[in-house]
Amino acid sequence: MKTLLKTLLLSVVLVNAAQAMRCGTQLINDGDTRHRVLALCGTPDGDSYSTMLYLNPRGDGMNYELHIGSSGHVDRISYSR
Repeated sequence: MKTLLKTLLLSVVLVNAAQAMRCGTQLINDGDTRHRVLALCGTPDGDSYSTMLYLNPRGDGMNYELHIGSSGHVDRISYSR
C-alpha cells in the first residue's frame, strides 16, 4: 500500500512540474501573461498570435511551447525533447 501511495504522489508532482517552465530563477505557469513571459524569458525562438516557442532555453534539450489564449495569458505549456 505504501508503494502505491508513493507512486501516486510522485505522479502528481511530475504532472505539476510539467505545467511550468523555468526562466532563470522564475517559473512561468498557466495564467501568466505574454508580457511576463517576454520579460523573464526574452524573445522566443518562434512567436505567433497563439504560441511562443522556446528551443532548449536551459541547455537541457527541452523545448517549450506556450499556448496563448485570446486573453493574452498562457493557457497551456507543452514540452518535448
